[in-house]
This record gives sequence, C-alpha cells and structure tokens, in this order.
Amino acid sequence: MKRNTLLMGVVAAVVAAAGIGWFFGSRIRSPAEIAAAAEPPEPSNITVAVVLQVLSADVITRGDIVFDDPVSLSLSGSLADQPERLVVTQAVEVDSELAEGEMAVEVVGRPVFLLTGEIPMYRDLRPGSAGDDVLQLEEALARMGFFGGVPDEGWDQATGASVAAWYQEAGYRPNGLSEADEATLAASRERVRAAEGALADSQAALRDVSSGPGQSAIASAGAEIFAAEDALDLAEIDAARANELAARAVSEAVVTLGAAEGDLATASAELAEAQAANPPPSAEELGALEQAVEEAEAEVAAATADLEQANFDLDRTIREQEGLIEVAQARVTVAKAALADLQQGVDTSPIRRQIDSARAELVAAREQLDELAVELGTWLPAGEVVFISRLPVRVDQVTVSRGSIIEGAFMTVSGSELALRSSVSDRDATRIEEGMEVEIENPETGAAIPGVITSKADRAGTNGLASDRLYIEISPAEIPEEMIGSNVRVTIPVSSTGGEVLAVPAAALSATADGSTILQVEDPDGTLRTVKVEPGLAAGGLVEVNPLEGELVEGDQVVVGRVDGSIPEGTTGTTEGS
Repeated sequence: MKRNTLLMGVVAAVVAAAGIGWFFGSRIRSPAEIAAAAEPPEPSNITVAVVLQVLSADVITRGDIVFDDPVSLSLSGSLADQPERLVVTQAVEVDSELAEGEMAVEVVGRPVFLLTGEIPMYRDLRPGSAGDDVLQLEEALARMGFFGGVPDEGWDQATGASVAAWYQEAGYRPNGLSEADEATLAASRERVRAAEGALADSQAALRDVSSGPGQSAIASAGAEIFAAEDALDLAEIDAARANELAARAVSEAVVTLGAAEGDLATASAELAEAQAANPPPSAEELGALEQAVEEAEAEVAAATADLEQANFDLDRTIREQEGLIEVAQARVTVAKAALADLQQGVDTSPIRRQIDSARAELVAAREQLDELAVELGTWLPAGEVVFISRLPVRVDQVTVSRGSIIEGAFMTVSGSELALRSSVSDRDATRIEEGMEVEIENPETGAAIPGVITSKADRAGTNGLASDRLYIEISPAEIPEEMIGSNVRVTIPVSSTGGEVLAVPAAALSATADGSTILQVEDPDGTLRTVKVEPGLAAGGLVEVNPLEGELVEGDQVVVGRVDGSIPEGTTGTTEGS
C-alpha cells in the first residue's frame, strides 16, 4: 500500500514539472520573432471631413459696464444783476436726473439752466449777437420746442421771444433791458422829440412869415433865437459828458483786456515750463495748469467781446450826440432865418429848406428808434446757462446747499447712459474701428447683448492702461440692472466670410513646388485625388477653401496626415492660409 502511494506521488510530480516547463517554454521567443513583432503596421491616412460653415475671426477682450464719465459744473459767467455774493437759493438733490433746459441750481433767485452743446457759455448773448454760440442756443431752444424758425448765427426778435417763453415756462422772469440799454433808448426817443419840435417850429415860422410880419412875431422870433441857442449850449454840454463816459468805458475795457492777455501769457508760460520740466509734473498738476490756460483764454475772449461792445457804444453815442447837436443847431438856424424873413419880408425859401431838413432828421430819428426797439430786449447772461456735451445727466454730488456761497464747482454729474469701457492689445488696434458691432456676454445667462464701438483712443497707453493696451468705449443696447458695474466678456468680430463656405483644417493644406495650394481627398474606395484650392479666411484652426481644379464638396474626407507621420508624395509639406 505504501509502495503504490509513493508511485502515485512520483507520477504527479513528473506531470507538474512537465506543465511548468511547457508554460515557460511557451513564453520564450526567438530574436527573429521579436524583430518581426516590432515592425510598423501598414501606413494609413488620417482624414477629416470638409465642413460647410461661416468662419469668423474675433478679438476677445473684457470690459466694465459703467455710467458716462462724471463732469463738474460751475458758473459760466456773471448773473444778470451781478450780485456781490452768489448765495444759493435752491439746489437739486443727489441722484436727480436733469434733462435739457432744466435748472441745476438757483443763485440769488436766478436759475442756472443746463443745455446740450460743445461751446462753453463764454459771454452774455444779446440782441444783435452773432456767432456759433448763438446757433448752438437756437438749436437747443428748437429741441425744447420754443424756437420755431431755422436756427442761425444771429440773435433776433425770434430768439429773444423763444428765450422769454422758456424762462416763463420755467417760472422765472426773463432778463430785459439793462441800464445802458435804457439810456440808449432814452437818447433815441429824445432825438425823435427834438426832431419833431424842430419840424413844428419850422412849419410855424413859415406860417408866420407867410401871414406877414408884426411886432409880436418879430419879438417871438427873437425869443426863439435865444431859446434855440440855450438848447444848443445844453446839447453840446450833454454830448461832451456822454462821449466822455463812453470813452472811459472803452479805456476800462482796454485795461481789462490787457490784464486778461497778461494772465493768459503767464498761464501759457507756466504750462510750457511744466511740459518741458524733467521730471515732468504730475497729471493733476499738469491738468491744473491746462485748466488755468483755458480759463485765461475764456477771460481774454470775454474781455475782447466787452471791448468790442464798448467801442460800439462809444461810436453810437458820438453819432447820437452829434445828431442832437445838429438838431439844436438847425433850430438856431431856423429861428434866425425866421427873424430875417420877418424883417426882410417875402423870401420863404430858406425856411422851406429848413422844413425839408427837419423832416429828413425826423425820419432818421424814428428809424434809429425802430432799430433799437428791435435790437434791445430779452438777453441771456453767461452765468445763467451751462452747456455740457450730453444730456440728460444724473446728479452724483452737490457741493452747495441753500444759503451757501458758490465758489468754483457746485455739482458733479454723470451721463445717464451706460457705457462699456474696455481695451484691446496694441497689435489688434488696426483691426478695430469706431462703429463696429460687438457682442457682450451676460455672465448670468450667457446671452449675447449687441453693442457698438463708439470711441477709440488715438494711441495705446491712455486712460490709465498699460503701454500695450488701446482704450475703446462701447455703447451697449439695453443692459439688465444687475449687470451695471460688472466686468464682462466682449467679442469683436473683426472679419467674417459673411456666409457658409467650405472649410478644412489648416493641416490639410500643402504648398507645391510651383507655389500652388493643394489638398488630397480620400474617396470611399481608398484612392487619393489632388484638388487645387485657393485659401481664404483662417479662424479657429479652419481655413476657407475655394476649389480651383478638382471637385470638393461638404463631407469629403481630406488627408491631414499619415499614421506613420509621412506627408503626401509630391508636396513640400507646408501649409498656408490667410
């Protein structure tokens, strides 16, 4: 029994050894077998289908959605009554929205209105004023519905009536005649009265002469001579005084202009010195110097206008006084002629000539009064209007309150319209133009909001950006309130095929020895054919292709490579596309 058991164990051991030997033997390969297994597989093509789609090359950037830039408001000039203290009598509240023609602040009971315009209100506007600033005012009055004519550069009765209607609707008294205007009108009325009197006297003298002389008539004619001579003396005295006052006004205007020009020269020199300084001053200091130059230029412009007005007033005063003296002299001449006629008798021709002269003077005096009635009337003080480039605006800050004194800026406003401030790299600057449409991504929904590029800086590095970034400003369509203040993704399509085109991967294109561009199409049976193409727009790894020789349609399989890494036979292996 033990012997049989031993035999069975030996047999089991032999079988186990044989199995182990077979297992390891099956895992042993010869060098030839290993080399055969290492050979590469049969080469095959890597293909991609031709697609039909729109290609678009985009510039991607980001930007912030904010309101328009803030602007500080200050008085543009003096008010109508030129008060010594600019006391605020009414002010609007922060976060108010001010539209064109509305009051921003009230000073000593007078309004300060806001109008849309690029030209600052640098002078008072009166009847007879002419220039681009008058055109700008009439255009604003037309937009508000007060001016029904065609805006031009001259202030006439229609302009004054429109300004008066605007003030009255706002609840304020329009500005009327100044003291100088009243004096001018009074002098003109006096000239008319004097001419009427001279004519009446001449006509009465003719009647007396024609009826025959008498002792009483001769005595009356002598008294008239004395009265006429007294009137002439008074006219000459009044003329000297009026001319002196007008000349003094001219001298004062010359001094004021000289001082303004000196201030401008000083401000310009300081600005030039600062610009040439090394190191240069800070942007704040340079901005203050530039503001000083602008203010000095405005003062020179205002002083020049005042001098022109003073010279005009002097010339008009001289002419008016000369007319009054001529009337008085004519009265003396008429009185003497009347007495001579009474004493000599029959010849009435001199007095008739005086009557004709008196009539001509009366016509001229009345025409002058009519002209002044047209020229003088409602006017607009520089301090009661502030022109800003865009309205309506939001009130961000009010630095004055009722009872306070205005000194400098009284309010800061910002545009009520949203703007998107962004930038692009300097290398993309030539591809970006104002008026281009963009897409703004809503970060909450992913929806695209349309917009338009409204501003592009003339060089990189402005608006606080790095030297390789160019500032742009975008006007978006309606923006959800929750997006205000957000930083958003902006897509600017700089070029597009405009419609669906055939497109292939750039790797499918090759350049031949003669410079042509080709690609290879693998047909369903595995054969290759070459198609000569014209490449177009390249975007997103795809290139627009237009077949020149050979057929190419959507879905064709184009070769982009080989499994073994080789390139199509007969090509250089380079790719091209625009």
